[in-house]
Amino acid sequence: NLLRTPHGLRLIDFEYVAAADPNRELGQLVWEAELSDASARRLTEAYWRPVGDAARHLLDVGAWAFVTGVTWTLWGAGNPGLALWTRRSAERLRRHCTRAALDDTP
Repeated sequence: NLLRTPHGLRLIDFEYVAAADPNRELGQLVWEAELSDASARRLTEAYWRPVGDAARHLLDVGAWAFVTGVTWTLWGAGNPGLALWTRRSAERLRRHCTRAALDDTP
């Protein structure tokens, strides 16, 4: 969970350090920071640009963002202190699923 930058290593997340696909971390960040689609695309492109072909990672980042949304929304549903965030997260999931269903309409 370290990111190598021209300015040295930067810690991304220490709480859940694990050997994982970088797109998982990016997807979690996209969801938890409530980034727009455009911002998620810019983040993904900035992360993957040094190694090339950033566009092919967008789908994976989006999938991990969705998984994070589902799991965090379910977890937050049982925590009264997270009620507002949980409602916002659930609404984002609803919009995502509605948009995905419309995209699949012939």
